Amino acid sequence: MDLRLFIALELPESFLQELEQDLAGLKKAHQEFRWTSRENQHLTLAFLGTVPEAGVPDILSALEKTIELWQKGQSYSSGIPVSAQGIYTFPPRKPASVLAVGLGDGKDGVTSLAAALEQELLAIKEQAHITEYEPSRRPFTPHITVARAGRSPIHLEPAERQIPLQARGEISYVTLFSSVLQRGGPVYTVQGRFSLLT
Repeated sequence: MDLRLFIALELPESFLQELEQDLAGLKKAHQEFRWTSRENQHLTLAFLGTVPEAGVPDILSALEKTIELWQKGQSYSSGIPVSAQGIYTFPPRKPASVLAVGLGDGKDGVTSLAAALEQELLAIKEQAHITEYEPSRRPFTPHITVARAGRSPIHLEPAERQIPLQARGEISYVTLFSSVLQRGGPVYTVQGRFSLLT
């Protein structure tokens, strides 16, 4: 059996609630966007594509090793403190199909974790049969996808990109998810979860 897999940081419920409040005005003004449900918001570290189920143990081992090595170089005594900062649309130079929120606090920690994970995944690429996985061609930018384009590309006025964001929290878990695309939106299932708490 094949699984569609990705690795992501889970966002705490308090952060997600605050982010929902931050974006309430945008959501009301742009009902034409396909807004991401709160339970499906996360920080993706790596998209692995379609992978045989037999490759999952190798991926989980690589993820566990990544966290252990990453933690040795960090000053965090618990999880990663994060704050929402910046509203972006992707891709930057084409009609935008994604609306995302960036990070202020925690950006460097999340970026370094993604870089460490990329090294470990590339090392097990053949062994775990993650043949669709490729190293990033652009610098990693931590972001939370909050909406996708509907029938027309996403467009925001300059003032809408400047709305204040208050969401803050602490990320405690890195998770391997499988994703099944359905008409009402993707359904995510946890395949493995590791704590960042030391």
